[in-house]
Amino acid sequence: MYYPCDYGFIPQTLSEDGDPCDICLLVTNPTFT
Repeated sequence: MYYPCDYGFIPQTLSEDGDPCDICLLVTNPTFT
């Protein structure tokens, strides 16, 4: 699976479907090299 950005979750938070809340960060500088 490919995500076009950094992908993660916020620990101990659940969305309405019971899964951890997802976050998507859009940045101009690379976070991994």
